[in-house]
Amino acid sequence: MNGQNDFSYSPAIPDFRWINREIPILEIAAKLGIIVRGNKAQCLDCGKERRLSFTPKLNGWKCFHCEPAGKMHTPLDLVMKHRDCSVYAAADWISRTWGIVGRVQIERSKNAYASRGPTYVRYRPIPAPHKSRPSLEAFMASPAWREMPLTTRTIAMALFAMANAEDSHTVTISRKELAGITGIQRLNTISHATRELKAIRMFAVEQGFGGKLGSRASSYRLTWWSQSFQVWLSQGYALPGEYPLVRPDTPTPHPAGTRNSVALVTPSIEPAEKEQSDEQLLTRP
Repeated sequence: MNGQNDFSYSPAIPDFRWINREIPILEIAAKLGIIVRGNKAQCLDCGKERRLSFTPKLNGWKCFHCEPAGKMHTPLDLVMKHRDCSVYAAADWISRTWGIVGRVQIERSKNAYASRGPTYVRYRPIPAPHKSRPSLEAFMASPAWREMPLTTRTIAMALFAMANAEDSHTVTISRKELAGITGIQRLNTISHATRELKAIRMFAVEQGFGGKLGSRASSYRLTWWSQSFQVWLSQGYALPGEYPLVRPDTPTPHPAGTRNSVALVTPSIEPAEKEQSDEQLLTRP
């Protein structure tokens, strides 16, 4: 007989692949203090304006001046570059900032009778502690679901079902194709619904285009682990001026020339309230 195997496990460590796949790149850029305009920003190396480009569909970034033909970089690469730290320190910073990250343990097994035999190593994923996986059940059970318009619910369920079936959690589809799937014929209604899903951070949207030179359908990447979407799931929409999210059709004062451009409204904190931490604001009733 081969005998029994001896198993040993390492302490849990952040799952790099999970972080690069699930934590939205634009949220990481915002936490790092990078000013992003239209998915473009100033490069951290060359200093060129609007040459650092973020791609929500791939959850990556690159500078077209430094590396015009280079590969797409990951969210962990961005943290390493901005904070000048190792990949382990970058993963630890993301773990502490988000609080919900995938983790793994290294499992080592060795045959009890094979003192000189090989030691087998594999990675054992540990489910994230909060809302361990994207599901329609968790989405529909949230209090925010009851406040969502029926057309937006229909679009959300269709996009969720298609995106969640893909390994990349991304679906590329045009408004006309969405109309055929959902039965919603007015394209403006579909546009309004997708803008709302983008505003609550359920999806990162890469807008398509059409014209004489060609066309491209919009891409929707499911960002279930977005901090804003997790807060929306538990708290729902907010009134104008309150935290965290306001529906796009809620009347709010806009500066001149910024029609319908404000989807997120953060509270104005008075001096007496400044000692409250972000965590307290997120968990308030």
